[in-house]
Amino acid sequence: MEKLNKKISVFILTKNSELQLRAALESVKWADEIIINDGFSTDNTLNICKEYNCTIYQRKFEGFDKERNFSIDKCNGPWIFEIDSDEVLDKDLQESILATIKEEKYPIYWIKRKDYWLNRYLMTIKLVRLYRKGMVKYKGCTHEEPIFQGKTGVLKGYCIHNSLGDSQEIYGWVGQLEREINKEIIKRFPPKGNESTSKKSLIFKMFYEPLKWFFGILFYKGLIFNGISAIMWSICGTYYKFLIYAKKYEEMYIRKK
Repeated sequence: MEKLNKKISVFILTKNSELQLRAALESVKWADEIIINDGFSTDNTLNICKEYNCTIYQRKFEGFDKERNFSIDKCNGPWIFEIDSDEVLDKDLQESILATIKEEKYPIYWIKRKDYWLNRYLMTIKLVRLYRKGMVKYKGCTHEEPIFQGKTGVLKGYCIHNSLGDSQEIYGWVGQLEREINKEIIKRFPPKGNESTSKKSLIFKMFYEPLKWFFGILFYKGLIFNGISAIMWSICGTYYKFLIYAKKYEEMYIRKK
């Protein structure tokens, strides 16, 4: 795919991403530079990155917002596109990115991402992924959010997100569960935070928050019509949210006794 005279940087966060990373890199190899922010991978991730002449930084994970902001700072291009290691851009999206940068109509653009689980379609969401440097910063340790102002556009084509596929999806999810729960606890219950941690509050949220999420994602978002895989994904997510409050309850009111 033809490169532009106007430089575009792509960055990717990685850690032991060898299973999916090559496909992601193939879909952005037209970029002028690819920045890799790696959390000390122990598999073949870095060797794959070197095949694509990536610029590699390694650092201890400090939260998704800090890692994305660090990566943005390391990008040298006036335009930045970000992609996760388990995503692939289709041809229409790749072409749309290059055409959009030539036009420079807006400083910030959304992409449409199709999410799959167990190789079955879940839903399509919109994410801010293409922007001029300095226009976007992130906030939020676990579920980071882009902070920006100004007019935005939407790119054509799709980003395909299919984490691992088949039985590896559930296995991989279970393997990461404790780490993700611990990060979410830190986010929701900071030492000087203002969220209530009373016994009654924790018990209430332990059951209310998971159920609210389950019925919201399944019925309001319509995943119930997307088959058994979507229902399984919703149940797994509900269990994850339950464990956040259950673990905090154990920490505060059981193990302290």
